[in-house]
Amino acid sequence: MCGSVMIGGEYEIRQPVGVDSLFLDFGETKQYRPSESLPALIIEQETLRCKPFIWGAKHPRHPQLVINARVENAANKAMFQNAWKTQRCLLPVKAWHEWRNQERFEFSLEHQNVLLLGGLYLQAPEGKQHLVVLTQAAANALQQYHHRHAFVV
Repeated sequence: MCGSVMIGGEYEIRQPVGVDSLFLDFGETKQYRPSESLPALIIEQETLRCKPFIWGAKHPRHPQLVINARVENAANKAMFQNAWKTQRCLLPVKAWHEWRNQERFEFSLEHQNVLLLGGLYLQAPEGKQHLVVLTQAAANALQQYHHRHAFVV
């Protein structure tokens, strides 16, 4: 489960998403947690754009924010079916965090200053846009920290 991310610095996002490159400057590195507004990349009218989204979406039957969606079954969940088809996004992060026994572990790539995490965005009834981070089952090396982790594109 991805419970916080680090975003900051300058990035040029190129061909991994198959559209024109986009230069991003997020300034000083900052930690983002669920319920906060964070930047994500979407394709809108065939153009790559960076827009703010609130991390976490309200589920109609649960009081807690839904902050993650399992990549293995998000397409089949009523909450994410439409978003899976047309409302995918990428989160440009320096790192993500996992916790074990209240100890934080930070994950990043040694020779890469940006990771693109997969996500889905949803329109809330009040008009705000929210996102959830896609997760996947943890590989062997990461299982000691958590059984799931952010889906890195």
